[in-house]
Amino acid sequence: MADENTVAPKVRTTKVTKGINRKLWTAKYEEIEIVSHVEEVIEWTTLEERQKKLDAITKCVVIDFERTRDAILQELGLAEKKVFGSQTEPTKLSEKNADEFDGL
Repeated sequence: MADENTVAPKVRTTKVTKGINRKLWTAKYEEIEIVSHVEEVIEWTTLEERQKKLDAITKCVVIDFERTRDAILQELGLAEKKVFGSQTEPTKLSEKNADEFDGL
């Protein structure tokens, strides 16, 4: 029999939505967008329990995204192209056009 002064912790419910959207450059002027989205309802009684469940959902989203990305690229025979700022082609403005460029 429970002590009358002991109060059971209140069970709370939270709707969790997490996702990853990523555009991958597969060729020049060609991209593919991969989306991994998870929506779940969790029950928790303490903030620590809630955070542990949120971290587990985050890990699941990341794993799902990586598997989905790898499967899509393999099925389509594509490879993700890494593009960094220094690899982009410089803008070529003629002297005349450069003078008229208004900075927008």
